[in-house]
Amino acid sequence: DGGPEAADVPRELVRRVEVRRRYEEGEAVEACFADDGGWYPGRVARVNDDGSFQVKWDSPDGGPGESRCGPKEMRPSRIPLERLEVGQKYEGVVSEVGNFGAKVDFGGEQDGLIHPAE
Repeated sequence: DGGPEAADVPRELVRRVEVRRRYEEGEAVEACFADDGGWYPGRVARVNDDGSFQVKWDSPDGGPGESRCGPKEMRPSRIPLERLEVGQKYEGVVSEVGNFGAKVDFGGEQDGLIHPAE
């Protein structure tokens, strides 16, 4: 994109990213399409012997049906906001803390917010 190839990042902004390595056939995922680097929805079509996966894309434009993806190029499908209900519980990772409370990535389409009084 013409931006810098390297930049100094303050240590407090660096966080560990957990890579999930086990997916099952039929599981909904988001995966990185190698041709354009974009993340798209799909389903695991096959678990390959080398630890990679065949992803069948949910492609409305008739793009390629399947692609090979490694675990670092995949993540579980995000939870649509309309599926959330009051009282449901999720585990998550705190992504930001401020006077407003804490933002938590729990796997939803948007991060959750925990008020400081809670």
